Amino acid sequence: MTQTILVTRSGTNGTFLDPRLLQSGQSPWDEPRSRRALAKTGSVQRLVDELLLASEEVGLTTRVEGVLHTLLEQGVRLSSPASIRRYLLEHPDMIDLLAVVGKAASDRFRGRAQLCLDLYQDPEVDDTHLTLYVRQEPYDPDILDQIEDVSRLFDAELATLSGWLLITTDFDAPR
Repeated sequence: MTQTILVTRSGTNGTFLDPRLLQSGQSPWDEPRSRRALAKTGSVQRLVDELLLASEEVGLTTRVEGVLHTLLEQGVRLSSPASIRRYLLEHPDMIDLLAVVGKAASDRFRGRAQLCLDLYQDPEVDDTHLTLYVRQEPYDPDILDQIEDVSRLFDAELATLSGWLLITTDFDAPR
């Protein structure tokens, strides 16, 4: 037997249900008063809004986790995954580009350098951005030119996004 729930009244803390109506066999949509109560309280719209928001958050989180997984598969180390994750959640328009940049950098430096993604936080001004470090042992004499070649591919698109990604080296040894 299918049970239906009828909305009988609404209060300040939400919608209340009359348990005696659980066995009535009527659909809440068959009862005009129930439709009016639902429309008046807006509870259906609030529920839909909450579900859509939750769905968007899950979708965004899934996209962020996906790009982090892709970067790891490309050989990019993540120095502070939680910080990177938060940054991408704040700047979701960076997600797709980050995967492409990771691929381009890993293709360019495959077997010759370690790539490490980090979140840089400037201690003097309120500025944070993603930084992809290229580290070698020993360093190629033209490493800065090689990094610039990769960076140049994405400069125009990066300028349109809400966040920033710097591809550089700190001349540290691979870790």
